[in-house]
Amino acid sequence: MKFNLTIFLSFFILSINIAQTYTPIEFENYSPLWTRISTTNKLPLNVQGYEIEQGYGNAPLVIHNNKMYNVYNIINKYYDGYYLEAINLTDGKLLWEDSYIGFQRNTRKVGLLPSIKDNIIELPIFAEYELPDFPLFPIWIHAKAEKNSYDLNSGVKIDSTSNILRDPLAKELGAYYSFVQNKVRSHLYTEGSNYRYLINKSLFNSITLEGLIQYESLTLSPSGLILDSIGLDITTKYPVSLNHLINLEDQSLFSFSISESGQDSTYVNQAYYHIFTRDLKILEQGDLSDKLPKSSAYSYTISYTDFSTFNILTYQQFSNGDNKLNYLSSFDRKGNLLETIDLRPLVLVNNQKTSNVLQSTIIYEDNVIKILFCVSKFENGKNQFTFYKTDGMGGYKQVKYLVATKDLKENIVMRKMYNIGENVLCLFNYQEHETQTTPTPVWPCWVMFSGKDFEIRTVVNDITIDHFDIYPNPLSNQLEIHNTHNAEGKMVIFDVFGKNVLSLNKIENEINVHYLAPGIYFVQIILQNGVILTKKFLKE
Repeated sequence: MKFNLTIFLSFFILSINIAQTYTPIEFENYSPLWTRISTTNKLPLNVQGYEIEQGYGNAPLVIHNNKMYNVYNIINKYYDGYYLEAINLTDGKLLWEDSYIGFQRNTRKVGLLPSIKDNIIELPIFAEYELPDFPLFPIWIHAKAEKNSYDLNSGVKIDSTSNILRDPLAKELGAYYSFVQNKVRSHLYTEGSNYRYLINKSLFNSITLEGLIQYESLTLSPSGLILDSIGLDITTKYPVSLNHLINLEDQSLFSFSISESGQDSTYVNQAYYHIFTRDLKILEQGDLSDKLPKSSAYSYTISYTDFSTFNILTYQQFSNGDNKLNYLSSFDRKGNLLETIDLRPLVLVNNQKTSNVLQSTIIYEDNVIKILFCVSKFENGKNQFTFYKTDGMGGYKQVKYLVATKDLKENIVMRKMYNIGENVLCLFNYQEHETQTTPTPVWPCWVMFSGKDFEIRTVVNDITIDHFDIYPNPLSNQLEIHNTHNAEGKMVIFDVFGKNVLSLNKIENEINVHYLAPGIYFVQIILQNGVILTKKFLKE
């Protein structure tokens, strides 16, 4: 009897440990619409961090029919696994999840941007592929391509290609975080039963002193053989110091790069952007140098991107490693400057004593594009979050100030910010000491705020592109349109050459487009008040 009681107590204690719940971020005297800690009891508590795929530039999430499909990569000793979650955006509830983690050689994996095709969601994966005696373990550099397929609604895993053997002549892939041979976060996508592998290299011409960004897009077979290869070279005036490559929601890519003349009295830097398809067809491009604040001490980084707009943060770097955030500028996809705001009065300095992290998104009011941004700061023992809204003409005002409740969470920082319909979705990262594990894990928490709390005016008569969703994308036969506010108007579909292929006198919820040739198309929605909204889709 004593033996049975011991087993029961041991099982009971273990169950408590596994089932222990942790509280999400809370704020003093404020309750958001919902919060969710994006962690799972299927993974060890002491994994150091959940790193969201595409963590910079507020790259778009995969949102479909008011549900969010999100991927994190798990960092322990190195990149060891992934966590895929499906969340209902109405209440923040978890719909389903899948996870994987490995600790031994050639068992680690990285999950990349998922894609939705009909009722299936596919997760492309970089799987570690190193020689058994690779000397840099636990670091891993080379990978092979895999994918998992899930039922979109239930999360049931339908298929996995992990059992397909790599061909001896297969392309050697650089994992997406690798900087070997100047590879900067290579990308992997699924294309039917094949893969699309895209890498970029930053090169330097020692004779002309020009820079060169070299893109390569490869079609790979399931076993890794190269089926097709396309290249794109972009020349810059000076050597390239920064090149971010960010996925957009229409399956195109946004590239932001900076070229620098050198650190001397004649120092000059230039900022470029390019938008191109995965097979490297340029859609938009431009030199932003004359549209951004200029100074020999200034540099730039991406703050936000989506299909139609992007924000660039101008900062000043000091010789001691400190920096100061000075300006925030928004552009449309044609490279037209929408507004620039002066951040200097806010004194956003980053040094050993103070940290100011800025995240931004785009909102629409009265058909005017404006910036909503938040500054995360730890000061006087408090994690503080101050929200500001611009007026679309360079002015801005504070619209909300929040303080996180003091508990065992430390270093709370906002990582991402999105305008979701009438609300604002934010991702926070923090160290969770409540686990009492070593090392202390870095966890993510989603918070959905009401747009009304930030004085965002969104009414039925103020319809924006965020109120329409088209799916599936890409598609084969049927195009479905989710019209959030049941807006009335007309519709036009045209191809990349501007040819009108379909006109409708009302906004339909379903359109049969099986007769269209494969390619990129645009849905233009013309509202009764004259506002024109455009969405892009890929016909396979």
